[in-house]
Amino acid sequence: MTTSDLVGSIVLYGKFGTTCTIDKLYGVFEDTDVATIASGLNGDETYTVTFRDENGSVLQEESLPYGVTPVYRGETLTKEENAIYTYTFGWDKEIAVVTGAATYTVVFTPVAKDYVNAYNTTFAEDGVVLGKGSLGNGANYTGPNANDLVDQAYLGLDGDYSFNDYIVFDFTGKNMPEIAFFAKNYNQSMYYQNGDKYGIVVAGGITRWDGADMTATDNVDFGNVFGNSEKAIMNGPYMAYYGNGAATGSSGNLQSSFVPQFARANLDDKTQYRIIMGFTQVSESVIRLEYVLYNVDTRKVVETKKIDSWAVFNNSGIYSEGTSTLVGSIVLYGKFGTTCTIDKLYGVFEDTDIATLSEKYAVEAEEDGAASAAPDYSQYTDKFDFYGYSSYSDGTYVIDGETYYVGKNLGTLKQYGLYGGVGMTIYFPQTRFEINDDAQTIVRAKALIDDLKKAGITKTILFDSRISSLSLSTTAIVGSGCRFATEDALDEYIYNCLKDYATYEGVYGIMLGDEPKYSMLGAYAAVYNSLKRVKAEYGWDLFIQYNLNPLNVTETVYTEYYPATEGTYDWDNWRYTLGFRDRFTDCMTRYQQYVTDFLNAMQPDHIMYDDYPLHTDADGNNIISNSYIPCLQFVAKEASERGIKFYHITQSYENNNDGSLQRRYVTEEGAKWLNNMLLGFGVKQIAYYTYNTKSGVDSIGSESYVDGSSFIDYNGNPTDLYYTMQGIMANNQIFASTILQFDYVGSRVYEGSTISANDNHLSEITTSDSFTGLSAFSVDKEYALVTELYDDENGYYMYMAMNVVDPDAGAGYTETMTLTFDGYSKALVYRDGKFETVELADGVMTVTVDPGEAVYIIPYNG
Repeated sequence: MTTSDLVGSIVLYGKFGTTCTIDKLYGVFEDTDVATIASGLNGDETYTVTFRDENGSVLQEESLPYGVTPVYRGETLTKEENAIYTYTFGWDKEIAVVTGAATYTVVFTPVAKDYVNAYNTTFAEDGVVLGKGSLGNGANYTGPNANDLVDQAYLGLDGDYSFNDYIVFDFTGKNMPEIAFFAKNYNQSMYYQNGDKYGIVVAGGITRWDGADMTATDNVDFGNVFGNSEKAIMNGPYMAYYGNGAATGSSGNLQSSFVPQFARANLDDKTQYRIIMGFTQVSESVIRLEYVLYNVDTRKVVETKKIDSWAVFNNSGIYSEGTSTLVGSIVLYGKFGTTCTIDKLYGVFEDTDIATLSEKYAVEAEEDGAASAAPDYSQYTDKFDFYGYSSYSDGTYVIDGETYYVGKNLGTLKQYGLYGGVGMTIYFPQTRFEINDDAQTIVRAKALIDDLKKAGITKTILFDSRISSLSLSTTAIVGSGCRFATEDALDEYIYNCLKDYATYEGVYGIMLGDEPKYSMLGAYAAVYNSLKRVKAEYGWDLFIQYNLNPLNVTETVYTEYYPATEGTYDWDNWRYTLGFRDRFTDCMTRYQQYVTDFLNAMQPDHIMYDDYPLHTDADGNNIISNSYIPCLQFVAKEASERGIKFYHITQSYENNNDGSLQRRYVTEEGAKWLNNMLLGFGVKQIAYYTYNTKSGVDSIGSESYVDGSSFIDYNGNPTDLYYTMQGIMANNQIFASTILQFDYVGSRVYEGSTISANDNHLSEITTSDSFTGLSAFSVDKEYALVTELYDDENGYYMYMAMNVVDPDAGAGYTETMTLTFDGYSKALVYRDGKFETVELADGVMTVTVDPGEAVYIIPYNG
């Protein structure tokens, strides 16, 4: 026996032949010493001991001397049971002898009822959190096999439930729990690996393993999963059977004719919902799943649904023996990769119907609630911020190496007035007013800011080359052997750069280096976070302007800007040695890591990047980058899930293509196309490339500019683009107080019956989200884009429906779109600077939209 073994019980025993009375046992005092205990026992000091209930209210309080064991003399408290748990009374810690002041708080330990089984769940108040679970190799997963891990969370309710039995519960989470009926004991339908239980095996479901909608061919035979020819089979969206494979017939019996539209992956994860859901039997061979989904917060119906499925397992054991009746247990399970909290389970209601339950459990609309009120955003004063890249010219232009002077300097109050007059709210002089160690650079910058204020422009983003160049370092800048030994040293440097102008009236922000490579991540994040610390310490309200790269499927970006992945790409031969990814997918994989790594390192309050999608090819044909919309979908979702704002630099000009003189001017239709794209994806601030025609240009080369292609020409005069954007930005400001309350949720592209326009820009789109308020959508021809946005404060959804045909395709590509909003009677519609209230006939509205145009719709009940 060693001292490390000395863990156990203490025994007091008497000496033989004598007696001894222990008059008072004060207790066992742990982790202390004799002197401390003696001091406490011999002192006169008392200590307060308090017993509190769950809410913190005092149940009992008294002063006790050192060494006394407290006793709670009040009544034993109880907590009302619910459909899942009963509760036992106890305290948050073991009651111990008094050695100081102590507080004991009531806790109620949940005890699952006999018929309740749960796996991979945690207790949350009176509900259950269905854990995220894990699933093989994630999104690429198509079905379990012996080498895959299935770790599915579920809540099972054992019983002999059947048709006309419904379950009612409240839940909070991004995804609605899915429901399954299991013939008798669903614990037999568990997936085991190496003897360990990993969760319920459901071959299909309301959604597939990867989250996409089910199709009739998604039912899977799992004969090789369990061995011995046993199978776990899912028929349609809701029935599972586990038994001998021979009893199920051929795999052809696994086909189903149902049309599932039950993917509920786009609910708001901060909102509480209620659902009434169950099964009826339409005929001997047809089973119907039906439900009503309510938003408890807005007190409105989100969706009603009926899904019929052929039941082909009449002889397989899914039905009760000798009958055509479904008998078994009910299981609720979460969607992979997410969590969902079942807040309250009202119970399973047998031999009833959905109409009867709706009378009792429907979430009624309040008279003055959001569900019955027209959306009103007049109380908001939010405005968009706009700015243009490139500073004004002093009148000197260098074109193909030859210098020209137009006779006047464009840095005048008149020109600044034009800048504000088009709708710009921030001035962005870039490197023309570079700040460095020369004190005169700060003097010049302040003089510019003073002139801008005279013209009504009160926000300026400055370029400090010391900070910008530091952020673009490809080597570490903080640490042993680096330029700055500690973060404090870096912060001191940043402070000394900023201190002479950070608080100057009119200074809005500071610019970091443009489009950093992945190798610059460490320095970029270090500078960004140093700016955050210095701002916080000195109370400076400075915007940090930074610009990441967009998704770009070109050799230079692929090899130099994004993180490397295993394998190489032979660019000249357009051939991969990766084996499992094509060129675009591999670029997207690398790009997503590029973005997430920068965001994780910086923890910014916004994300910004630039992208210019409108091009012409070598033959002069109009094209749109096929990376543009997938990039928007990814970054908008990333911003939404992180709770940060999405800013964007967009196109006002197209450079040369591969050194040839192939340009595409931004037309009025193109400008609307670009603007609607950004608003629909929840962009909160927009910058334009470029405002002034640049001073140093080439007519043919890697970057070339043509007079008249930007907002302002060589002579400082407005172009057609100026007046086009003036109208667009003015309309955006009319819409700003409304749309700036909404954040991006999801998007999908719909295909019409006739496809004749250039659609290459849609070729790489894979995201196809489901929507909450929009239950159906169709377009008569070509393609349409729909995005969903949500106002968490007021509980409204907004939908942008856009004609995404190439904006310069012409009016012949006008589309008619039909939108259905189940449970809504009206819609507030915004279009081209005007709001209109529309009555919905059975929740349906129809709109006609030209290429590049969009409508914005807020459905509501009134």
